[in-house]
Amino acid sequence: MRGSAGNLKTTGDSIPLEDVRQRFSWPDAKDTPAIVTTTPHYQARWSCGPMGDATLELEHRGDSTDRLELAIRSVGPAGRPIRKIAWKEKRLTINDRWTLTTQPRPVAVWVGHEGDAGWKAERSSIPQWEGTDGWGYARIELAAHRSARLRIHDEAPGQRSPLHFPVVRSTIELDLPDQRANRCWSSAAGCLGRGLESRCAFAGCRQALASPTGPGRMGRCG
Repeated sequence: MRGSAGNLKTTGDSIPLEDVRQRFSWPDAKDTPAIVTTTPHYQARWSCGPMGDATLELEHRGDSTDRLELAIRSVGPAGRPIRKIAWKEKRLTINDRWTLTTQPRPVAVWVGHEGDAGWKAERSSIPQWEGTDGWGYARIELAAHRSARLRIHDEAPGQRSPLHFPVVRSTIELDLPDQRANRCWSSAAGCLGRGLESRCAFAGCRQALASPTGPGRMGRCG
């Protein structure tokens, strides 16, 4: 999150955990649920599309003059090296495999090498970065106080799981005194169902959207 003057105010990783809420949003029992993350600054909703596609719907919250900025980084337990990243023809390409498009069009996009001096605020005009160490990045600045929709497409998605699940959501319902236990069971079953379904683009591209500082988590921004 950047202020109106461009200063970095906070990141997805620096928001206190008590201010972060995450839940599943089920379209129906048969389909894969979306993941909704809510913070004082934004709400992010990840959902699966056709095989190899994923969509992030991002809603701005808080100060209307602040700007959300997304970072594409190779971080996290499932992060992959980013050896080539380029902004061209209104879309971002990663390793000549993944493409990312946004609606509305971003205010600005910067690419470069993570770890260089001042990389978190760098505003280089180069449209493409390549390197063998795998630490390429992109920063995408969104318009102030506007919602955005981002689509990630995998040009080479993995094979669909041979397992068939007519219903992803668990049909088992628990009746326990502590409602938190019931919610935990539902979430655990949902996670298992998502993993077995394995058709989302971000299942193989977890580096896609993360915080500009520190280890990122899928679906977070700052």
